[in-house]
Amino acid sequence: MHYMCPFNEKYLHQAIANDKYSDSLNEALHKFDEGYPEIGHEICDKLGIKSSLAIVVSSLFSKDHENEIEFEKRHILDLTKAAEQKNSLALYSIAVYYDQGTILEESKSKAQDYYCRAAKAGSDLAKHVYGIMLYYGTDTLKPNKEEGIKLLLSSASNGVDDARVFLSSIGITTAG
Repeated sequence: MHYMCPFNEKYLHQAIANDKYSDSLNEALHKFDEGYPEIGHEICDKLGIKSSLAIVVSSLFSKDHENEIEFEKRHILDLTKAAEQKNSLALYSIAVYYDQGTILEESKSKAQDYYCRAAKAGSDLAKHVYGIMLYYGTDTLKPNKEEGIKLLLSSASNGVDDARVFLSSIGITTAG
């Protein structure tokens, strides 16, 4: 079985805990962890369009018949479906893939767009990255230190340690 997760799993568990389908999603994760991916996929497929998070969870694990290339293609297609529903984990994942040039061809402008969309959708990880982009500016984004700091403070207050470290490096202390 192939597994792919471009973010710390704690954020997946936090998202599941806050989802109205958390019991079913936890059951699916349990089945994946136990080595029964087809049952995990079946649970997620039943939730289908009702839960963009179910699409994300299903995208993280290969199906029995998939090779690595087929898995990567489905992973991106599923993340794209969830991103169309403004799922913050899906948007953040796509941003990472564009940013790092893994699975998707590297594109800093597309990564920036997806980080922005993920931050607006509530991703604390994206708020950290996009906040730094705003703070310093990029080739296509004028610096906006005030907005960047707002995003970084939000990210840090929600437990993203890297945001807290960055804020500290520019002289802003946060609780925690």
